[in-house]
Amino acid sequence: VENVKSSGINYISILKKISETDIGLNEITNTIKKDAITSALIMRLAMSEQFYNGKINSIEDAIVKIGYDNIKQWLFMLQFNGKNEASNELIRLSYAYAEMAKDIAYASNLAMDSNLAYMTGIFMYIDVLMGIKMESILDSVEIDIQVYDALVYNEGVYGEIVKLIKAYSEGNRDKVDKICKYFGIKTTRLDTIYTNVMTHVNNL
Repeated sequence: VENVKSSGINYISILKKISETDIGLNEITNTIKKDAITSALIMRLAMSEQFYNGKINSIEDAIVKIGYDNIKQWLFMLQFNGKNEASNELIRLSYAYAEMAKDIAYASNLAMDSNLAYMTGIFMYIDVLMGIKMESILDSVEIDIQVYDALVYNEGVYGEIVKLIKAYSEGNRDKVDKICKYFGIKTTRLDTIYTNVMTHVNNL
């Protein structure tokens, strides 16, 4: 894990929050989730021999298994592991797409796990950010098979989320309309989701 460079965007804020005596799991999780690379590395660390003792389905699971003290030490060392050339804009969009995927899952008539939807969104462009093949990254964190199929093959219900987000970002309204019908979501609802998410992200 230590050999993979991270964006470092949230290192200072994450370390600061972990150091707070009254920090809660939700607060630290939300901070880590804002950075796609840090999220992937946390998942990968949780799957290492040092911490792994069962399936991990979310970033929350990974944080609990690793523990605040271990995360703090790991991030402190990792921030000195060199600069990363990943685009800040792509990192920002990864966070936006994760939030968008989660909101799509909530709005849909289909039964979906919002955590898996979020992980699908946050990892959509992790291969570009890290300069590593998607399959290699996902294999290293042993991600849920549904998320794996969505990101690698665009298959399954979470694969449809990937297709919908990409179609929306590309302005392909015909494809957006078709996939929205699949999820039972009105396109106006999707417009609202996108507007709210981008407003939130832009205010970070």
